[in-house]
Amino acid sequence: MLEKESRHFFDCLVARVNGRYRDGSTGNPDAYFLHGLIKTAVDLWSPKAVIIDFTNFQYDWGDMLELVYDAPESKERAYVVGNACRRAMSTLEFGENTQRDITEHDEFFDSFEDAFRYLKENA
Repeated sequence: MLEKESRHFFDCLVARVNGRYRDGSTGNPDAYFLHGLIKTAVDLWSPKAVIIDFTNFQYDWGDMLELVYDAPESKERAYVVGNACRRAMSTLEFGENTQRDITEHDEFFDSFEDAFRYLKENA
């Protein structure tokens, strides 16, 4: 007999973001591009949930990255962070001098597996 978890199909779009976000306002086109790609994919496939995987993404500074967080809009979503973006995402979320980590936010995770489990339980 199959376990409950393996019997059910879960409709989830995974967007893996790789590369480097340009610093400050020079990164604005990067944010608009990523937002547009993710929004288009969500509009085309209409998934129940979205994981944006930043594991291999370098981000140091620039406020417009928040556009990428909002790309799935009304969908359940989760984000996976890597070491090359963790600190900057933490300061974007909690303020410049924060000692908090972005994974303290409910939707941000260190691993893809944790993000996927969160969405399966909450979507």
